[in-house]
Amino acid sequence: MEEKAYRSLNQSALKQITKALEDDPSIDLEPVVNLLHSTYAKYRQAVPERVARQQEIHVSSLVVSRVFSGKMVWESGVRAVIQISRDVAVKVTRSLDHDEHDVMRYLEERIPAIPAPRALGLVTVGATAFMFMTLIPGTTLEARWPSLSPEAKRKIRWVLDATLLALRRVELPPGEPFGTPVGRHLCKDARNDIRVSSSPIYSEAAFNDYLMHRSSPRVATSYKSWLRSMLREDHRILFTHGDFHPRNVMITDGDDPELTGIIDWEMSGFYPEHWEYLKAMNTRSVTDTDDWWDYLPPCILGYDQEVVLDRYIEASRVY
Repeated sequence: MEEKAYRSLNQSALKQITKALEDDPSIDLEPVVNLLHSTYAKYRQAVPERVARQQEIHVSSLVVSRVFSGKMVWESGVRAVIQISRDVAVKVTRSLDHDEHDVMRYLEERIPAIPAPRALGLVTVGATAFMFMTLIPGTTLEARWPSLSPEAKRKIRWVLDATLLALRRVELPPGEPFGTPVGRHLCKDARNDIRVSSSPIYSEAAFNDYLMHRSSPRVATSYKSWLRSMLREDHRILFTHGDFHPRNVMITDGDDPELTGIIDWEMSGFYPEHWEYLKAMNTRSVTDTDDWWDYLPPCILGYDQEVVLDRYIEASRVY
């Protein structure tokens, strides 16, 4: 493409000289040549950048066209997951957390037994990000759960327990920061919105301070201090999915379903050992009659006090 651009530039320069001679065969060409001299070098130097930009636009248009001709798998607000081939899906969003792509790479390298999507690449076109990944086949556990037999539910429970146990065997290396193991190494807390720590966190005490930071002006300082004093600082720091819900678990169809994978690793990273259970319980309301809560994987249980305290703090509008 550069050769074509250089040829076009030379033809343009030649046309200017030819036109000047056609208009006046006796013309003094020095002003024309000087003008060309002052602009030609600049335009020629700009050719590689212009060609690269044109190629980028071309590739971007191909990406967009290919993605949006695929099959919509999931859509919510400004986010969507689109299947573009038998084995490849694309997560499309205007607010993609680039860490998720690198976290999937981390899982593939460090904990390959975890059935997570494999990262295939990340492309940004304007304000829209396209994260390419392997497609996890099947149906969400959320969609299948009401129709599953107690036996099938128990089976899925124990498979998920083994999977999360493998994840939880990975502890934070000494001296490393909490949160995402890649990128800026920041912590995330999803409630009504996603709050990200402003800098890396290296202790559970600092992590608790981060959780308490968004406090309501109406809460007395002594009351906040009392709540803060009940937050433990001696948990193990383990690798955590951080958004463990049936909508993020994929299983096969049929009466005897198998686990095919766990998706949506945006909130994952190294967090205190109770974090998986706490975040799994975040969506449980007082009117929720779903029996999913009776089948949570045993390896994440045992932190009811932490969950109750978290609920109490949140209800007091400290978060």
